[in-house]
Amino acid sequence: MKLFKEIPSPSEHIEISKANNAKWFTWSDEILNKGKIIESEAQKYGPPDEIAFQTIDNARTYSVDIKRINPVALKLIKEISEAFNKLMLKDELFFFDKIISEYFSSEAFRFLLSSIRAVLCTRRSDNMGSLYPPLSTAKPNNTFPIHCDFYIPTQLWNIFDEVPEGNQGTSLLLPVDVLLNKVIKSIPNFPQEKAAHVKNLFKDKVVNNDHAYYDLFSTLHNKENWWVNDISREIDKYVITLKLNRGQGYMVNDRKWLHGRGYTADEVTIKRLHRLLF
Repeated sequence: MKLFKEIPSPSEHIEISKANNAKWFTWSDEILNKGKIIESEAQKYGPPDEIAFQTIDNARTYSVDIKRINPVALKLIKEISEAFNKLMLKDELFFFDKIISEYFSSEAFRFLLSSIRAVLCTRRSDNMGSLYPPLSTAKPNNTFPIHCDFYIPTQLWNIFDEVPEGNQGTSLLLPVDVLLNKVIKSIPNFPQEKAAHVKNLFKDKVVNNDHAYYDLFSTLHNKENWWVNDISREIDKYVITLKLNRGQGYMVNDRKWLHGRGYTADEVTIKRLHRLLF
C-alpha cells in the first residue's frame, strides 16, 4: 500500500524546503479514497484508550483494542500499519501537509494512529514497539528547547492540530550530525568526555529513554553548565525554524534529528500535535 504522495512545497515554506533539500507529502489517493472507513470506525469506537507503562516513569501511550475493530476496517489498518513498518528514514527530513483536513478529521487521525500503534506492537510482540504518547501541556510564555525523545522506536511522525495563531510555537529542527560536528566542536574547552558521551547516546540501543533524554537535555540546556550559552548561540546558527499549521508536520529519525518548540504566548494543549513513534 502506498501511504503518501509527493506534493509541491506550500508557498510559505518553499525557501526553507529548498535550503534543506526537504520533500513534502500528503496522503496517497488510495488512503483518501478509503478514509471514510477509518472515519466511520473512529466514530463507533470513540476516544482511544490511554495506557501507562510500569517500566518507564511517566511513559504513556494512546492505543485501542483491535479486537473491537470491524474486520473490514482492521484489514485496512493492518495494510497501513505494514506500510509504516517498512518506512525507515535515515537522515531524511520529510514534511507533510493536509494530513488532517476536511477529508480526514482529527478524530479519525487519532483513531488511526492509536490503531497503527496497537497493530505494530502486536506484530513486533513488544508493547513499546510503537507509541502514540500524549503531549505534556504547558503554560503560556513557554519554549521547549531542542532534544531527542529517545523512545525505543526510532521513527518520529509529528502532525500538528491545535496550533496557536501567528508565528508563535514554531518547530525547531537540527541534525544530530550538526550538533556533534559543528555545535559542540565549536565550543573551546568543551569537556571531551562529555562530547564522547553525547555521541554515544545516539549509538546505544536505548532500553530506558528517561536516562538518555534527561542526560542530553541537561548537557545542552542546564544553566549550571558553563557552556550552555555558547551551545545556545551555536544552535541558533544552524537550527531550522518554521511555523507548521494544522494538518502539517514532519517525519524524522529520532536518532538523527533533534526537535523542539519555539516561544508560544498561548497555552500548549494536549491536542497541539499528534506523534507516532514506530
